[in-house]
Amino acid sequence: MTQLQINHFSRRREFIQMLAERGAKVGVEIGTDHGKYAQQLLEGIPGLDLLCVDPYLAYTEGEEIHSQEEMEQIYKEALQRVASYDCHIDRNTSMEVVKHIPDNFYDFVFIDGNHSYEYVLEDITEWTKKVKPGGIVAGHDYKEDPTRNYGVIQAVQEYTEENHIAPLFEFRGGGRLVPCWMFFKQ
Repeated sequence: MTQLQINHFSRRREFIQMLAERGAKVGVEIGTDHGKYAQQLLEGIPGLDLLCVDPYLAYTEGEEIHSQEEMEQIYKEALQRVASYDCHIDRNTSMEVVKHIPDNFYDFVFIDGNHSYEYVLEDITEWTKKVKPGGIVAGHDYKEDPTRNYGVIQAVQEYTEENHIAPLFEFRGGGRLVPCWMFFKQ
């Protein structure tokens, strides 16, 4: 079983500060949505070259329904948020984009795309290859949510156990913030 360490720090402050202190220069965010977290990463890590991956396609997740028209508006909002930074938003699926990225290229990947088990496991499996040894593989929504068919915990634990990755970190910001997960690529 994977060794789990729980840390009490925020992905918005301490996690970004850790990436900056480690000298992160190139990173990728899977699932950019409105671009709020991408903007925080770019503001908190001077000189960061960030690839944001989100197809901005209509979807339903539990009771949450997003039309294509709404997704186009969300995409425009994300573009505005990151316009003044070294950032590119790729409107393809993560599995389409990952095919064109060299292995061991990124300093980190932050996964917050489709939360279903099979998609999370696929993102972790394929995007970990694109992170440099010693780099960080992390993601959001490390929680149970039966109304939305979340499989994040199962996928993360399965991947780390099968690949003998330890420790696995869970970080919580306190309050209503949703836990995140992280490990260092070995």
